[in-house]
Amino acid sequence: MRAIIAMICFCFLLLGFSNTENFKKKEKAPPGTVRLNDTLFIDKTETANVHWREFQYWLQTNDSSGYRESLLDTLVWRQEHSYQEPMVEYYFRHPSYNYFPVVGVSYEQAIAFCKWRSHMVNQYCEKNPSKNPFPNKKYRYRLPTKKEWEFAASGKLDIETFPFGYTAMYHKKRGWLANTKSDSVKYSGLGGIMKEQKNTTELTSYYPNSYGCYNMIGNVSEMVSTKGIAKGGNFLLPLDSCKIRMEQHYTKPEAWLGFRCVCEMVE
Repeated sequence: MRAIIAMICFCFLLLGFSNTENFKKKEKAPPGTVRLNDTLFIDKTETANVHWREFQYWLQTNDSSGYRESLLDTLVWRQEHSYQEPMVEYYFRHPSYNYFPVVGVSYEQAIAFCKWRSHMVNQYCEKNPSKNPFPNKKYRYRLPTKKEWEFAASGKLDIETFPFGYTAMYHKKRGWLANTKSDSVKYSGLGGIMKEQKNTTELTSYYPNSYGCYNMIGNVSEMVSTKGIAKGGNFLLPLDSCKIRMEQHYTKPEAWLGFRCVCEMVE
């Protein structure tokens, strides 16, 4: 039974994370990633709620203590002067938010997820060598370094000239290319000012950069391998505060904080 569950979990990872075009094009990549160089790859999207639920499902069956440690802080959605109780209750669990970035996650929990994903992918490739895009190779998923993240976010552009990884952040047909804070506010019916209820967006919203990565700018700030540092800005920050070189600092789980993995071939 555990073997069956493990296989189900991996198949979900393969289909849920993966840009399936990777297996059709000449440019191969490990499950769920796009190529940065010959040995390094990065997720096309941020890690989603549904991916985290699969992680927890596996832990419930195989590691009860690990499952307890994987529980998210859903209270991160509570904000002063903003009614976000529906987000507290539904954001992580409701199917409508399946492919929204997972938040309320700690640095240690993200590291545990990366280790689990590495185990599942390598186990699957060992049992199904014909499905391994790089025969006889193994993979390690982890958080990117700051330099790796900036390289992926650059979209093959000079970030000193193009600090968001796009030649322009507004497209005449697609509109703005990042989920960031607007300058508008909303007024409550009681005569007071209420914060605009800006939230995350789906993983493949907006338009990918030239590497094929979505939402490197805005949506949620993404953890890097240095604990306490995140990159990319988020939905609560104005666009000018979301440049690739900039950093966001955290000490605990936040509603604006998520992550994506890089993958390296280790042998």
